[in-house]
Formats: sequence, structure tokens, C-alpha cells
Amino acid sequence: MRLAGDTADTSSNPLLAPALSAAVRVTSDITRVKSIKITNAPQSLKEGEAFNLICEVLPEDATNKDLVWSSSNNKVAAVTGQSGEITALLAGETVITVEARDGSGIRDQFTLTVKKDYLSNPKPERPAVKTDTAALSKPEYYGESEIEELAKAISMDKSLLTAKEDGSVILRQDVVGGALESVKKENPGLYYESVMPVPLIKAACGSAESGRIIAFGFTVSGDNFGKADSARDIKVMKVLPDGRGVLFKAIGEEREIEDRSCALYKDGEIYSGPVMPEENYVLTLFIKDGGEFDLDGAENGSVIDPLVVLKAKEAPARESSSGGGCSAGFGGAALLALAALPVLLRGRRRR
Repeated sequence: MRLAGDTADTSSNPLLAPALSAAVRVTSDITRVKSIKITNAPQSLKEGEAFNLICEVLPEDATNKDLVWSSSNNKVAAVTGQSGEITALLAGETVITVEARDGSGIRDQFTLTVKKDYLSNPKPERPAVKTDTAALSKPEYYGESEIEELAKAISMDKSLLTAKEDGSVILRQDVVGGALESVKKENPGLYYESVMPVPLIKAACGSAESGRIIAFGFTVSGDNFGKADSARDIKVMKVLPDGRGVLFKAIGEEREIEDRSCALYKDGEIYSGPVMPEENYVLTLFIKDGGEFDLDGAENGSVIDPLVVLKAKEAPARESSSGGGCSAGFGGAALLALAALPVLLRGRRRR
């Protein structure tokens, strides 16, 4: 018996020498993977979003550079075993791992957070505004059965609206993306970190209040945004029937209330400090009944608003990132996923 490491005696059969020599060379020429690094790991994705991961595998001359990808929770996000394409499926967290296929055991991984593609659980609320400048209203969500009525009221094709799993109605993502592109052109100094449509609502305060500014709000959890350095980073965009997006003007105190303005409230007061994930805030909007930004176009005691909440901040001076406010809000790369499709809107009807 010859033990591993023994040298074969080929003197008795010279024909075996070349074959044995080649076998030894093949074994010794295998170069194992020494390191793997995921170079573009995203911190978060939105439900339904896809993303292609890129890996650096060293050394360059590794014999087998094939990779195996996996997700610790395939209900949250699935990843294609070889190519590294992630598909975000359901809000939550999962660990994405990549490992060398050559048996070296070399791997890299990161934690991925999948977020809702709309503002999560905004609770309609009659805001604590302490002025008679505005009539106060607790908004109501439109339901899936009201899509045709809603589309007619705001002069928008019903195909541009879609229902969430809870039955409320939001704008399609491509419509939101198109509106955001127009806002970016008007506000090139802002970098957008998140884009969250709000379910469509109607805020009514009674016909006796027609023609006045109507105030309505939503209680929102700060974990929708992560930590924001300032309430001024939380912004609101309105989507108009022609597909354009327009930012609301932020106010710092109630005497500044006007049509198309907004404020973040905390403990009954307008708030301008940092936004913390564990805190709740009341996002309050002000729209003039029958005004240019009341999409039903009538002084009838109610306003209808397709709204999108944004998180955005000023881009560093050396960057040319274009980007949006409630000024007083999917990251840059994620934003590209909202490539706008043609938006076919009917002309607005004035009543």
C-alpha cells in the first residue's frame, strides 16, 4: 500500500510517468477563493423592487469563481442562486449571503430591510390646529369599490390607480415616478432617500365651510423614515391631473398657514426637531376648498388629494444629485426604479 504523499515508482513502467505527472500538476494548480465582497449591498428595498448584486472575488485567477446566493427568509426577499438578483417580496428583514462554490467556505453577507412601497399605516386624524384660519377635518380613505368615482372626481384615468391589500387606493408607482421627475427638475439641490405614496383620501368639513382652507392630518410613525436630522427632511408632494408633481410649502408656525402648505406636529405643536423612528407625528396638510390644488375643482366643503410623502435633504455641494418638501421629508438608486411610463390623463374639468 502506498500512503498519501509517497512518490510513485514509475521505473518499471515508463508509460505511467506522463499520466501521473499530469495528475500531480492538475491537483497543485487549483487556486482557491480567498475573499468575497458584495460591493453594492442596498440597506433597503421596496416591496416588488428588484436589484442586481455585484461581487468582487479574489484572487482574480481563482480556479472556480462561481457563487451561491441565499436568503435567510425567502418570504421577505428571494435571491437567484447564481446571478445574485434580489426580488423584494414582503416587508421585513432577511440576511443575504453569498458563498464560494469551490468549497473554500469563503462568504460575505448583509442584512436587507424590505419596506412597504407606500406610507405604512398612516392613521387619519383631525389635527390639533389652534387657529380659525383653517376648517379642520378628519380625512377618509377611498376604497377599491370607489375607484371609478374617484378617478372621475380628480379627472384621472382609473388605470393610473391601484388598490392595496387593505382595499384602499393609491397611485401606481410609475405615475408617482413621473411626478417626482418634474419635482426634481424644479428642485435640483435635493437628494431623495424615500418615496411613499399615501392612500387617496377625501377631507370634508361641510358645505358651510366651502371656500376655506381645509386642514387634515395623519398620525405617522417615524420608523417610516428612519432617523431624519430635521422635520424639514420630511416633504409632501401632490400629484396633479397632468402628471406633474408639486411640493407643499412647509410652515414654521400657524400664522403662516396658506393654500398648499404643510407642517409636522408633535404634542399639538408644529415640530422642527429630529424625526425619531420610535416617535409618532401628525403630518398636517392645508388645502383651499375649490382652489387650484383641490382636485375636485369645486367649492363643496371637501378636498381630494393624491399625496406622496418624501424624505429628502440637500445634496452635498460637490454632487450633482437631483432630487424634494414638506419643506420647514427609493434612495438615489431606488429612484431610478420608478422610471416614468407615459401618463395618460384627461384634461381637468372645472366645475
